[in-house]
Amino acid sequence: MELAELFQDHSFRATMQGMARDLAADRAPDDITGLPRILAEAVRAQVTAALAAGIDPASPEAEPIVAALTPHYAHILGHPAESGDAALHQRLLARLENMDDPRAETTLAVPARTPRTARPPQGHSRPGNEGRPHGIRWQHFGLSLTAMSDSDFTGLRGKEFECADMAGARFTTVSLNGATFRACALNQVVMRGVEMVDTTIDGEIQGLVINGVDVAPLVEAELDRRHPDRPKFRPTTPEGFQEAWDLNERLWESTVTRASRLPPEMLHESVDGEWSFIQTLRHLAFATESWVGRCILRDSSPWHPLSLPWDQMGPRPGVPHDRHARPSLDEALALRLEAMGMMRRVVDGLTDEQLDSRTEPIVGPGWPDEGETFLVRECLLIVLNEEWWHRMYAERDLAVLEEPG
Repeated sequence: MELAELFQDHSFRATMQGMARDLAADRAPDDITGLPRILAEAVRAQVTAALAAGIDPASPEAEPIVAALTPHYAHILGHPAESGDAALHQRLLARLENMDDPRAETTLAVPARTPRTARPPQGHSRPGNEGRPHGIRWQHFGLSLTAMSDSDFTGLRGKEFECADMAGARFTTVSLNGATFRACALNQVVMRGVEMVDTTIDGEIQGLVINGVDVAPLVEAELDRRHPDRPKFRPTTPEGFQEAWDLNERLWESTVTRASRLPPEMLHESVDGEWSFIQTLRHLAFATESWVGRCILRDSSPWHPLSLPWDQMGPRPGVPHDRHARPSLDEALALRLEAMGMMRRVVDGLTDEQLDSRTEPIVGPGWPDEGETFLVRECLLIVLNEEWWHRMYAERDLAVLEEPG
């Protein structure tokens, strides 16, 4: 409602349109100044560091910062800066005051990078000085990507990046709208002044801090609240593992019954690039064969030819990887039930001592890698986690396939 009311204000619409035109126009033709080409970015580059260093905008220490901006802006306009150029100062002041319109906070997608506690008092101004504009607050120099035109960006739309090591890369004023990240590692990533609207994240999430709040525990608690059976898939005792597997068998029986009502060809259909239902069954067989058969039961090559690793797994000797095989539901279920029976035999005979023991080093090529060893508890928890999430994904996609038309 607040946003709608703002855009009914003619003066506010004019201000926002003017900002968009200014941001598109105020771009330096080259890098002579060593500052970013876009005015707002140049201001932010200078001001953020100054505020972080505790420099008061009204202090003498601020003068070199503003002095650096003035010739940069003159360069953007294509003429040299002259000392005491009042017209240049007024034009720069007008640009910054437009950016600083407090109503724009509601609409600017990328907020100020400086914390709100670092703002000067509202209405703060400093005495006039011939070498710099005055009466400018520094806290609103964020740059809205929505106010920029296509010509402001390097054209990389639709590009695909696969198997790329971009660790430590920096992305500044980059549009990733509509991008898809699949099987990507985003650990220790820092995002500042980002816009994230209508974004979906599925994956292993820990230590995700959003606006100062670690949301990962909140997400876990909400998932447990929505799905009361979910905590049972994190057992700690042999009896707990047996109960979890009993429950898993019942849940999957219901899911398979649901899937079997669909025409057979639909069970090979992908929804949004995800595995089909048949591929999901094949992958779960692979997971159990790997973590139970290879790690716990010490079978160096436990895989069926139809077993399906994750898509990004590279070729490994003896490990099948036929993503495009199209077995029938009955064939996929036979493979799946054989693997489930392997897990059943292990959990039914599980003891506290076995649960806390380590597997013997793996022998022979394959996956997990030769020579590796794991806690038995870890192997079983991995299988339970795979079972839970892939059933959730299958139920999600089945709902789409069931929609008429």
